[in-house]
Amino acid sequence: MSKPMASDFEVTSYNDLFGNDDEKKLIDGLNRAKEEIKILPLSELHERADHPFKVRRDTQMDELVGSIKEIGVMQPGMARPRKEGGYEVLAGYRRWLGCEIAGLSEMPFIVGNYDDDTAIRIMIHTNKYRDSFLPSEKARAYKMDYEAAKRQGKRNGGKKTLEEMAEEFGESWKTIQRFIWLARLNDELLEMVDAERIGISQGVALSFLNEEEQSYVQEIVEKTGCKISKDDAEKLKGYSKEGNLTYALAKEVLVKKKSAVVERKVTIKEKNIKEYFPESYTSQEIEKVLYQLLDEWKKKQNFAENIGDTTHTQKTEE
Repeated sequence: MSKPMASDFEVTSYNDLFGNDDEKKLIDGLNRAKEEIKILPLSELHERADHPFKVRRDTQMDELVGSIKEIGVMQPGMARPRKEGGYEVLAGYRRWLGCEIAGLSEMPFIVGNYDDDTAIRIMIHTNKYRDSFLPSEKARAYKMDYEAAKRQGKRNGGKKTLEEMAEEFGESWKTIQRFIWLARLNDELLEMVDAERIGISQGVALSFLNEEEQSYVQEIVEKTGCKISKDDAEKLKGYSKEGNLTYALAKEVLVKKKSAVVERKVTIKEKNIKEYFPESYTSQEIEKVLYQLLDEWKKKQNFAENIGDTTHTQKTEE
C-alpha cells in the first residue's frame, strides 16, 4: 500500500495533531512563522538536546509500528530548520522511531521557522496527553514550559503564572510548583526518583540543596544503598538552609548506625553433657545446675582478677 504524501495533509488541521480545540487554541496563540508540510528524510532529523521525554520500545510502540507498516504515517510531526543543516524535531518522536523500525526512510512534518521559546512550548504541549510520564519528564517539561512562557510573556507585556499552567495541564498549581522544584535535582538523583529509590516528596526537599550538597547525597545513596525518609530529607534541607550541611553530617543523617552489640546464640548439645547428669534430671533441672556452676565460675574469675590487681599494685609500690 502506498504511503501518505504531503498532499494528503492539511496544514490547518491542527485538531488532529494537537488533540482538541483547547490545544489548537494554545498552539495557534504561539508565535508561529509561516509553515508548510514537507516529507523529510529520516537521515536529516535531529533530536533536541533538552528534549525532556523518553521514547520507549513498548507494546504501544509495536502497535504503532504495525500501523505505520499498514497505512503509513497519517499524522505529521513538527520540526524547524537547523542552522547546521537538517531539521530539529519538536513533535513526533514516537512516529520517527516507528518509521525507523518499520523500515521507512522519510516522514511528513509541519515545518516552520519557530523561535526558541515557541519551539519549546510546541514540544511540551504536543506531548502532554501521553498516557504516562516519569517524574523527571514531568519535572523538566513543566520547568521548560514555565520559563519559555515567562520569556514570551515579558516580550508581550504579560506574565505567565502557575495558575495558568495548572489550567493548561490539568494539575493544581502546587503540583506544578513541586515538579518545577524537582527539576533542580541533578540527573543522577532524578534517575533515582524515576526508579523509586527516592520518593517525590523527598526529591522536592532535596532540590533545595546546592549542587555540591546534592552530590553528597547521591554518593552516599549509591555507596550504602540507604533509604531516604521524608524526615531525613527535611533534616538535610534544614541543615543546608543554615549553611551547615557537610558530607559527614549528610552521612550521619542518612546512614543509621547499627548497634555495636552482636547477638550471640549458644546451643549446648545434650550428648555432650549427658554423662554429667542422672537420667532422672529434667531439662529445667539441668539448666538450673548449669547456671549455678557458671555463677560460681564467674565469682572465681572476679576473685582471680582482684588478686592479680592487688599483686600488681604491691609490686608497683615497692
